[in-house]
Amino acid sequence: MNNKFDYEEYLSTIEKLKKKFPFLVCHCVGESVCKRKIYGLSVGNYKSGVAFFGGFSGRDVVAIKVLLKYINNVSKAFQNKTRLAGVNISAALLTRGLTVVPCVNPDGLEIVCNGKDGAKEYGDFVQTISKGDFLSWDANVKGIDISKNFNSGREEIQLDEAKKGIYGPSPSGYGGFAAESEPETAAIVNFCERNNVHHAFVLQGNKRNIKWQGENSNPENSRTMVKILSVCSGYGIVNERNEEDFGGFKDWFCENYHKSAFSLGITRDNSDVEQEYKSLEEMLVIGTII
Repeated sequence: MNNKFDYEEYLSTIEKLKKKFPFLVCHCVGESVCKRKIYGLSVGNYKSGVAFFGGFSGRDVVAIKVLLKYINNVSKAFQNKTRLAGVNISAALLTRGLTVVPCVNPDGLEIVCNGKDGAKEYGDFVQTISKGDFLSWDANVKGIDISKNFNSGREEIQLDEAKKGIYGPSPSGYGGFAAESEPETAAIVNFCERNNVHHAFVLQGNKRNIKWQGENSNPENSRTMVKILSVCSGYGIVNERNEEDFGGFKDWFCENYHKSAFSLGITRDNSDVEQEYKSLEEMLVIGTII
């Protein structure tokens, strides 16, 4: 993977994984505003299993790379019937599945990597609202933050937007005119509706911690699970919600399915991917089989 990890490099990495592991299922779960494919990569029975999501923000390149490396290592262990992080994950995947959706927001990734050219017909619009600062772009190409576009905590989102002076499309922090208005959000909602997702994880740029509290629903086993995940990784547990959670996937999933969902905060330092993956691998494996 080169330093400029854009959508083209992302697709190239997926093609290499497909050739290396013929059993790896690559399926399109939806499209972005600019018609870029949002892919899921699955091992085992993806109709019933655990799901990991990354790349909600254009800046979350590390999350994308970590998930690609994880599915590579899981596939290798599955193929060779070897252990990963000391766990016989290949045996576990005989009865359940694993799906990773590394890049939920491919248009955002392109904007961060290639500026206005990555936004296609929205280039001038993105140039205007970003004021030329493409490296700080979180939103999709319409200026809507996918991590705040789920149907959860809408009143809280609007209060937070007003507090921050956000009243419309923005590089970051605008939850949209309506919940689930964006095709990227709809892709993830539809994936969860079509499949039996046991529990789910979101990897996103933040402080290294684990969040587990939903807005109105906290499954009984979530507290136990988060303690196990914390021990595996050394990550601290956040026991309260804040403005970063409003409108997010974690809250939406917990509330709609009454199942556990976790937000894993990881670095955005693109030079530290290997170290970040090393610190996360055991937690990802335990999260897959628990």
